[in-house]
Amino acid sequence: MPLCCFHDAIQAVMGWTDSHLHQFEKDGKYWGDPQNREFEDDIEIIDESKVPVGKVLRAEGDSMVYVYDFGDDWRH
Repeated sequence: MPLCCFHDAIQAVMGWTDSHLHQFEKDGKYWGDPQNREFEDDIEIIDESKVPVGKVLRAEGDSMVYVYDFGDDWRH
């Protein structure tokens, strides 16, 4: 499953309406929608639609951060 679909799944499970920006973070890398100009200019955003979850979370116990709503900086 690509990270963009994982984002959709999180939205559905949490009952959210996908009305805020988001990104995934792990080991100094950031995944999200690179077309979104709300991201900080000095951060390289990897296209989440081209990266499966299994390429980021490679081993049992791996984790990453899901940031939702940059204004409130909800980190999950």
